[in-house]
Amino acid sequence: MNKTRIFWLLVCIVIIATSLCAVWLMSVLKEEPEIKASTNQVPLVLATKASWQSTPFEISASGFAKPITATSMQAQVSGEVIYISPNLVSGGFITKNEKLVQLNPDVFAARVDELNAQLQSVDSDLVLAKQQLDRTTQLKRDGLSSQQEFDQGRANFDAAKARKIQTSAALKTAQLNLSRTSLIAPYKGRVIRETLSVGNVLSPGIVYAEIYADDAFEIVASFPEKAISLLGDIYQQDLPDIPARVEASFANQLYQWTGKLVRIEPGIDQNTRTINLIVRVEQPKQSGISKNDITGTDMINPPLFANMFTKVYLPVSSQMRYLEVPRSSIRSDGSIWYVSPDAKQQGEIYSSKVHILYSSGNIAYISAELNQLDSLCVLIAETGNIFPGNVVRVQASAQQNKADGS
Repeated sequence: MNKTRIFWLLVCIVIIATSLCAVWLMSVLKEEPEIKASTNQVPLVLATKASWQSTPFEISASGFAKPITATSMQAQVSGEVIYISPNLVSGGFITKNEKLVQLNPDVFAARVDELNAQLQSVDSDLVLAKQQLDRTTQLKRDGLSSQQEFDQGRANFDAAKARKIQTSAALKTAQLNLSRTSLIAPYKGRVIRETLSVGNVLSPGIVYAEIYADDAFEIVASFPEKAISLLGDIYQQDLPDIPARVEASFANQLYQWTGKLVRIEPGIDQNTRTINLIVRVEQPKQSGISKNDITGTDMINPPLFANMFTKVYLPVSSQMRYLEVPRSSIRSDGSIWYVSPDAKQQGEIYSSKVHILYSSGNIAYISAELNQLDSLCVLIAETGNIFPGNVVRVQASAQQNKADGS
């Protein structure tokens, strides 16, 4: 019995000793945890890079391209239509002095013939009256004719002369009316619409066609007062030479034409506080320059069509320094928050009041008292619980990445 106890006692001692050895080995062989220094997290914000620029930016407004000259064609005399030019159709091309319509000239030609005959008769009467007046004058001088006979001869001559003037005037009118039976195109251009058929009877004042000259178009674009003030002194009779860029969309493609500012309307719209500027495109028939990559297609660049909706761009006149920033980065109090980041793209947020020179869409051109900085990063409006004085790390916004990629 004692031997059994001693055996189990030895077994327990061995187990305990083995466990102690295992614990010791684990404590000796275990890896020490890596000790990392604690760091403060710098907030990440979205921003867009902005640099000072002096290249003139453009102001823009929209308007429809309209022909400078458009005419509602009307007849000046009544008559039956006996001929219509094949070009007098909607969309047709016409040339200057082209005969568009011919009215039946028979009645007018007969009137001219009648008056020519009357004029010959009046000429004969005038010659006879002149001869009789000369003879009466000589007889009166010789004392062989009375004063009454002389007066009668003078009256007959004056009446014949008046009839000739009257007949000559009537003949000119008849000849003019005869010429008006041929309806002539006053200029080179195109036909907007026509409402005429052979056999119709035209009357004066009835519009039979609408045409326009295609040598130049004008666009009336409404600009706000603030934008117009950037163009310089355009309020005088002699405008400065300001080029214009005209854009229009056609078949889902964007095309461009060149033009120039030709005049400014004198009044301000009382409701919109805008002023109309008129831009002229001298060569609307020329194909527009594509602003899209359409290589590999069979598309032909179109001309500038009448009534096409366009957007007009005019460069500002002065060489002012400005920043181009997203419109959303300008806060409700008229300020921007910006950072001048270091090599780690970190920096303190500052706030500055700005003056908006011009804005279009989501782009704003601003001036501010930041001339000591060549470039900076402007924070977009959504910054969460971050305020001026905080240190942040900036990341380019989606718009900035897109711009850099282009």
